[in-house]
Amino acid sequence: MKALRTLILLLIVAFVGVFAIVRDMQSQLHAQLRLTSPSVFEVIKGQSLDTVMAELAAHQWLPSARTKQYLKLYLRLKPELAAVKAGEYELMPAMTPLDVLGLFASGHVILHELTIPEGWRFSQALQAVQQNDALQHTLPATASAADVMAAV
Repeated sequence: MKALRTLILLLIVAFVGVFAIVRDMQSQLHAQLRLTSPSVFEVIKGQSLDTVMAELAAHQWLPSARTKQYLKLYLRLKPELAAVKAGEYELMPAMTPLDVLGLFASGHVILHELTIPEGWRFSQALQAVQQNDALQHTLPATASAADVMAAV
């Protein structure tokens, strides 16, 4: 009879412990990020979600140190959220870690605009491209319009 009481007590303690961990996990995953203003975060092509979460933790944007571990556990239940897409994302102060996972998996990145008005010469368009910092430049900075046209 004493063994049965001990077993029941252990089960109750285990249940209370699991319940406390699940409640803490829920509160951490639904807590707002530690951002005071909108911030841009870049996910580089080929970067793993583990690396992305480590960067978020390094910026101290996650609600707590436990959040990263809870996110890993959550991803075991929702593996479709683990496929992060490369790009620049705007993180808002009201977002939760679960919102961020959904954003990274959706691929809703910041779009940058470059307008080339009708009637511009190629040299004007090339200059606009060269002056746009949002673009990844693969041409040499000294490339002239004639050099580019010769290469094409």
